[in-house]
This record gives sequence, C-alpha cells and structure tokens, in this order.
Amino acid sequence: MDRKDREGIERRMGKSSDKRRQVQAFIAIVSSVLFFAGCTSSKRASIPEIVPLALLDGECSLYVSIPVSEHRDFVSDMISKTTGLSSSDAKTVAGRITALYAGIGLESDSGHLEIAAPGSYPKIMLSIAFGGNSGWEKKSYTAVSSQEAIAAGFPNKSDYYLNKSVPYKLAFPTDKLLLVSPAVSPMIERYARRPDGSDMECAFWINGQSGNDILFYSGKPGFLITGITGGMGENWFSKIYGRISKVKDSKNGESYLLDCTMEVQSENAKVADSIHKLLTRFVSLPIARQDDKPGVFEMHDIPMDKEKIMELLGTGD
Repeated sequence: MDRKDREGIERRMGKSSDKRRQVQAFIAIVSSVLFFAGCTSSKRASIPEIVPLALLDGECSLYVSIPVSEHRDFVSDMISKTTGLSSSDAKTVAGRITALYAGIGLESDSGHLEIAAPGSYPKIMLSIAFGGNSGWEKKSYTAVSSQEAIAAGFPNKSDYYLNKSVPYKLAFPTDKLLLVSPAVSPMIERYARRPDGSDMECAFWINGQSGNDILFYSGKPGFLITGITGGMGENWFSKIYGRISKVKDSKNGESYLLDCTMEVQSENAKVADSIHKLLTRFVSLPIARQDDKPGVFEMHDIPMDKEKIMELLGTGD
C-alpha cells in the first residue's frame, strides 16, 4: 500500500473520532463504577433472562457483541488504553462484565450510543460508586410497558444515575444488567416490555451465531467498508457482517483474524462484476464471491492486531 493510500485511510479513520469518544466515555464510566465493586458477590435475580440485543435501538448504524469471558485480555487492554487505568485495575473492571452489546451511531449520528452489559452489579457497589459527593444523582423511571408485560409481573421501574459532567445515563434494572445511553429511558421501556429482538435486522447474525468470537453487523456500512478496504467502496454495499476470532500463535502469542461478508447495493450482476474488478485491482485483500449470489463478497482470515480492531470498533486512538 503506497503513501497516498495510507493517507486516504487516515482521513477516513479520522471520521471515527466522535464515535471513539462516545465509546471511550462509556468505558470510563463503567471503569469508575466497577472498580469499586471488588469481589463482592451478588444474589441472582429471579426474573426471567432477557436478550441483551433486544434492549438496543433497532436503528443503530453498527452493532457489536463481545463475549468478555473469551476476550477478557482484549477487553482489559481496551479499558486500560482508553481510560489510563493500570493493567491490574483494568482486569478487575473486565472481570465484572460477562458480555458487551453495543449499538453505535456513525457519521451523521455519531453521538448515539447504547450499551447493554450483562454482569454483576450488586447494590453495595452502586451505593459506593454513586454515593457521597461523587457528582451522580439517583432518579427513578417508571416505564409505560405493556399490559401483557405488567400482567406477567415483569418489572417496569428502574433506578438510573445521571451526572451533569457526563453525557450518559446509567440504569440498573437488576443487579445483573447495566444499561448506558444519553437517554436511557427508551432502553428501560424495552426492558419492561421484554422483547426477544427477533425482528431486528442484525438478529440473524448477532444472536444467531454461537461461539467465542467478537461479532459485528452494520446496515450502514460505509465507515467499516472503507476502514477494511483502505478507502474504497464507501457507498457500494448495503450491509456488512462478520467476526473477529482470536487465535493462538506459538511465536507471537495471541493474534486475531477478521472474516466478513459484504452485500452489494445493486442487484445488477454487471454492477457487482465492476465492483469486484475494482476491489481486486486496488485492494490487497483476498475477495471471494458466492457462485449463486454474485453480489455477495467475502473476505476471510485477514490478520488484525488489537489496535486495528479498536479502530474499527471505535475504541482506538
């Protein structure tokens, strides 16, 4: 890749600065809350489990899920990098979270961020983190919910916390779930109704895949496409989804591989042919096509380091 291409990528990646700040702010908030928790145990909530993805806005530009137990080192490194916490403190924070589900706005909606983070958040932790002169104010929100959900006994009230110096509100519907958003009440409403998320466009991928990989999906993929291909194809594709796998290398320790599928906007096969020719000519990545679906492109086993992953997911420098 020549200097001109690299400069193009850097300009493209510069668009992510607002998004990175949003995610960094979230990590900082969670760090300040969870660091006080130590090893305090929590009593398991008796209400039925809920699908965390279903608590996110269905109109987000990018969805990400991270099974933290399988990527704890990566998550703790990300926390340490974005907040300045020591390595040991960052590991303590990561140890309180079991999974991260994020809905992120890109470019025109870069200020939007929603997080549903299953984990362990005992009340004693909240009283320490948000008590005293911490600057946080505790409020309560009662969701409108639905007659069916209320009749079933699903909770429709939740405490939440706000701070004038922080752009996000935090809600804890139970001691097993943290919700984060600039306007957290819509997430509490979804929690009260307890949807299953099956009607979300990204559900087939984010909820339909099992395993240990970081998953991502975007129905507005311009930013991700240009980040992966080096500046090409911003408006060529209608969606992108994929996984980031952790692999063990006897020489280099842990490394990561990216697999993704991209679907062309146009149904015209000739358009897909032209896009494929351009990409194979100017992008030094292996790009395959499905025989029965010429508008579906695939890239497999693309090496990535932690810094690049953080850039793509909005948590890098």
